[in-house]
Amino acid sequence: MAPESLGIALACEDRLHWLAAHVLVAWQLQAAGSNYPLDMRTCPMRSHADGTPYTKLTSLDAVWAQVAAQKRLPRPHGWIRGKPLQPEADLFRKLAMLYHALGLPIAALVVVRDLDGCAERKAGFAQVKAGFPDLPFAMVLAAPQPEVEAWFVAGYRGPLADGRTLGLKFSPVRESERLTSRPNYAPTDAKRVFLQMFGGDEDAATVALTRVACDANAPAELRAFLAAVDAEVAGRLG
Repeated sequence: MAPESLGIALACEDRLHWLAAHVLVAWQLQAAGSNYPLDMRTCPMRSHADGTPYTKLTSLDAVWAQVAAQKRLPRPHGWIRGKPLQPEADLFRKLAMLYHALGLPIAALVVVRDLDGCAERKAGFAQVKAGFPDLPFAMVLAAPQPEVEAWFVAGYRGPLADGRTLGLKFSPVRESERLTSRPNYAPTDAKRVFLQMFGGDEDAATVALTRVACDANAPAELRAFLAAVDAEVAGRLG
């Protein structure tokens, strides 16, 4: 199948996750010299349902039950290749099995999952990748720490950058990984800081994220995601 006829499936929690994945995947493919037409206008990212740009993780169990009944998928057990499941491995396994069963023409499945301070979630993803080595598509994880809002904050340039006006004792731009996901509305809450910096301006947020993608000092998890896209996805798309 020609690379241009392939899609990239996306599973995440909400629109901001979708925006982050879309911007970063497009940026990395362009940086890798790929001719794949991925941008915000053509949006060839594909999901399990027509017209839906991503599979919502909170709806995964319902989607899984429907597809499993139709495709007679095997019931997942509490281990992979004889080893107990790592944190959230069940979620990642269901996504892998779901998209494999659907047989969509995709080059990659991108999963965006906030770490929320739980680095162990990456171990669950790694376990699934090792346990399903023959998937016909690449499977890559974007794991913002603590939440995806922190990645946008890292690219902010403006009067709130030093953090003092926000009641912080550090710069959330230079040290975005020190932001938190709970309690809500705490001075360090990533969502709170994001809203104060960008409000509802998606264009400004997109510019900020593109800026941080080019930064050698970008958050470690963001750099890891871009490296995975470069290594595992770009070559499949030409």
